[in-house]
Amino acid sequence: MKLAICAICKNEKPYLLEWVAFQQTIGFDRIFIYDNVSEDGTSEMLAALDRAGHIERIHWPRRPDVAPQRDAYAHFIQTRAQDFDWVLICDIDEFLVPQSGTVVDFINRATAANPNTSAIAIPWLMFGSSGHKRFSEDLVIERFTKCEPSPSPSVKTLFRPKHAYNMRTHICDLIDGEYVDNTFAIAEWSKRRPIDLADPKRGHALIHHYFTKSRDEWVRRRTMGRADRVEDQKRDVATFDRYHRQEAQDISALIRAPEVRGRISSLKTSLAEHFSDIQDGGIAILLVNGSWIIGRTVNVPQGTPIRLVINETEERRTTNDKRLAGGHLGFCINVRWLGQPIEKIRASIVGGSTAFMLTKEQFPTRSETLANVIKYMPSAEQIIFDLAIKIGSDKARFRSLRKVSFPKFPKFPEYGDFLQGVLRYETDPASFTAFLSEYKTTHREAGEDVLSKFGNPTNYIGALVSAATRRTQHAL
Repeated sequence: MKLAICAICKNEKPYLLEWVAFQQTIGFDRIFIYDNVSEDGTSEMLAALDRAGHIERIHWPRRPDVAPQRDAYAHFIQTRAQDFDWVLICDIDEFLVPQSGTVVDFINRATAANPNTSAIAIPWLMFGSSGHKRFSEDLVIERFTKCEPSPSPSVKTLFRPKHAYNMRTHICDLIDGEYVDNTFAIAEWSKRRPIDLADPKRGHALIHHYFTKSRDEWVRRRTMGRADRVEDQKRDVATFDRYHRQEAQDISALIRAPEVRGRISSLKTSLAEHFSDIQDGGIAILLVNGSWIIGRTVNVPQGTPIRLVINETEERRTTNDKRLAGGHLGFCINVRWLGQPIEKIRASIVGGSTAFMLTKEQFPTRSETLANVIKYMPSAEQIIFDLAIKIGSDKARFRSLRKVSFPKFPKFPEYGDFLQGVLRYETDPASFTAFLSEYKTTHREAGEDVLSKFGNPTNYIGALVSAATRRTQHAL
């Protein structure tokens, strides 16, 4: 029997290792997590866990007018779920807690009671703050044991994907078989809200829903959007008080804490073994334009995965396998067909603990970019030339090119000769006119292609070329 669990999350870094360890403890074979574009280090940790083989992470940005949770679940059903006998779809603050044993034991008991079982509705047990005001490093299942005295009518569903065609957040739509509850009786649904159980019981398993956590954690969650809503709605802080003074207690998850802690330790050891040599590493962005994002890595071995998120939606992955000048390593990402201007870049080393964000205002200037490319990519003749002529389109900035030590242009000598000529003869119109005549004779079609770039006389270099052309025509 193959089991999988799927969740979508956003900004849940403090809780990830515990949640993954708990799912491993109760017997899920594969863990799929949809990353709804996190900014607190969640994305970096998920990428590391994925790279180390503990989970599969799927980049899942918010799309206009689409609830990311339902969208992610539909994607999971269509692309991953069919490889498994049973799957559970839930959130990072939800823990399936069998009364005893593992998930496999729970399923075996259900199918023994009713061999036609295709889905099991498992009610929530709602946990509040247990009186805690602040976050602590202890496990969620250790900190929060106070709960509602009875289960909630709301459920999550453990189901056979080959027997279902749709998932609606809490319940699935079956093709065949029977929907039972956590007592293994045929599920009876509320007439008022037919996705809720009519009479929820403790049964053989519950979904522990750690809804509020401490007061500070709840306030922090107010800044987070909700993955189950189309709009980026925030949490109401007044809701916290409803679950702040619970008196009932449930320790059925707590008793699993020693094994969960052991698995967390194993996960940390695995991550350290995989990524110990990159913890002091860094990334420097050298160039951002409409075609490329080029960067350099620092203190990172060759072949290390690099992750970039562009405009908080588009994810690109590559490795630092480009050999830059001076023995440096870097990466190049083609963004020519991105279809949108680049306003923001979030860059991280997969396995690293941090990421850094650059907004458009923080991108290297053209002059900084030119210096970067000449230093680290001196053979990138096309990029160097394009940058130089863009800088030279402005008269004031054109003069700054005189201070640049351009490399040779063995592949495109017409580029090097043109830059040398325009910089030398800018203030000497007659000499520049003579230079262009000789330039056209020397470089023929390639030279004409270069000069065709300067048809706009409002561009400073274009104005120089246009004036020289007019002088030549007048002389004829």
